[in-house]
Amino acid sequence: MENNKAFLILIVLALLASCSMLDPLSEDGWTYVKEGDFSKAHAKFKKDFSSFPDSLDIAGGLSYTFLAFGERDSAKCYLDLSRGMESGNSFSILVSVMYFRDEPESVSRDYRVFVSKYSSFPLYAVRDAVKSNTIHKLGLTAEVRLDSFEYAYSVLKKITDISDTLDMSNDEDKYLIIEYINSLEE
Repeated sequence: MENNKAFLILIVLALLASCSMLDPLSEDGWTYVKEGDFSKAHAKFKKDFSSFPDSLDIAGGLSYTFLAFGERDSAKCYLDLSRGMESGNSFSILVSVMYFRDEPESVSRDYRVFVSKYSSFPLYAVRDAVKSNTIHKLGLTAEVRLDSFEYAYSVLKKITDISDTLDMSNDEDKYLIIEYINSLEE
């Protein structure tokens, strides 16, 4: 009887171990992104995508790494794919604000979706790999470029210790907004 229990325990442990090997997210490309190893991240995302083409996590990762390597067409392809899976998801928002960083209107649109959807502003926009300040810095910079200082100020009051007595009709206070945006850690 004791041998049967030990045997069952070994089988359960083996099953649990094999499940973690099949799970593409147990050690995924985002782990490598966090470590700054984009080559390994990209290779992992590509490998996992062949087995899990419907994974938003993986499609978003491919878009991110293609963009990191300057392959904008491929990045856009996977960006569109991730948007098709779930519009307004954190993966596509992150890549979109990076992809369209020179188009303030596009960045503002996606950034405002992020702000409305993630009102608590998690420290990390994409699991524990990319800090949400990356999105904030890009988004708020676009807002300033569009002269949307009031909106930028309202977000900064939520995510920083900026004074809540600034006047957006005052150029000096607008300059303080820009300084706060520039000081956001990525």
